[in-house]
Amino acid sequence: MRSGSCIASKADYDCYTMHLPFSVILKKKRINYIRSQLEKLHPCFSKDMTIKSRLKLKRGGVVSDVVVMNSYKLEEYHNRYPGRKIWLNEVQDTFEDFGKKKRLLRLCILFLVLAGLLTISYFSIDSQSIEENVDETLNSDVVASEKMCAAKDILQIIADSKSLITHLEIIADYKGESFSFITQGLYPEALFDYLSLIELSQTDYINGIPNLTVKSSYSPKNNLVHKIDIQKFILFRDLLKMYGCQIVNESLENSHIKVKLQKSKELEAVLEKLKEKLLECNCGVRKIKIDSGKADELLMEIIFEDNSLVVPFDGIKGDLFKRNMTEELPNVSSSKKVQIFQMQEKLDGKMPGVKLGEIHRKNGTTVTFYKTPAGKIIKEEK
Repeated sequence: MRSGSCIASKADYDCYTMHLPFSVILKKKRINYIRSQLEKLHPCFSKDMTIKSRLKLKRGGVVSDVVVMNSYKLEEYHNRYPGRKIWLNEVQDTFEDFGKKKRLLRLCILFLVLAGLLTISYFSIDSQSIEENVDETLNSDVVASEKMCAAKDILQIIADSKSLITHLEIIADYKGESFSFITQGLYPEALFDYLSLIELSQTDYINGIPNLTVKSSYSPKNNLVHKIDIQKFILFRDLLKMYGCQIVNESLENSHIKVKLQKSKELEAVLEKLKEKLLECNCGVRKIKIDSGKADELLMEIIFEDNSLVVPFDGIKGDLFKRNMTEELPNVSSSKKVQIFQMQEKLDGKMPGVKLGEIHRKNGTTVTFYKTPAGKIIKEEK
């Protein structure tokens, strides 16, 4: 470790290696490309992050090593260790100096790339934009992931408290973000730290269990919808079917699909596979909605979007959802009634079995119920 440096905890920063297309090698495009990749890779990437990058030339092309640290955490280090640089063990360099090594090599890389770009007529080169280091806090025009991080945290709080949800809806795109959960068993004080980001409904107690709706606001700038290519839509549909989802309905016009998943415990695996394919195809999810269905079923709706930076699946697990038994109970009750009235036997004056109870009617008659040694339930009217 260099003298005059302090060691940063690995939990306070993240490192990534990205392959860069030649078309984004200039600073402005490169910054935007790195941001878009971090939106996909970093779980809580937002405008509060500071990033630094270092270019490298490898056999496969140009790559960029990227270090990400929360700006507030960086400031905290500087306040705690004034005048000292922040050492990052993982990259064997200081945060301040990361990207300043091998300047000659990087200049050669840029020279070769620029020479190639000059041969292609549709690339325009601004010499003033050729700078090496990416060292800035993200601008406010980049979509902040604060709400998506809050949604993930709240889902974890619900899981840790052994609470359940019956409805989940997350909207996430470049226009705005929101989420809504209907919970059972979650007390409002568990979300005290998130009151600046969410709205809580009145808490209703049903059989002593708190029922609460948690939601955040959503203010889209416009109503533009960026639907995906039909071949990509078919690819995602086939993937969902492959992993056990039954198609309920779909709309190619707005890239919407609704599916039924028979076993809720398989939800996390399905979403993980779908996320991999989405990132591979440079697509995202504009909206996901999940509701508890009959028994252990889940009903899931997804709206896909092209060139989106967000796939809001983090924290969504099948065991968070409450099983809906309301459609099964009436069937059980009615079957017992059928058994009682269909299995009557003619009495011969002897008690047919154990007396279960009796009903006295207003007309003076009495109905007595018995359970026979064979387990049948019969009645006697007098």
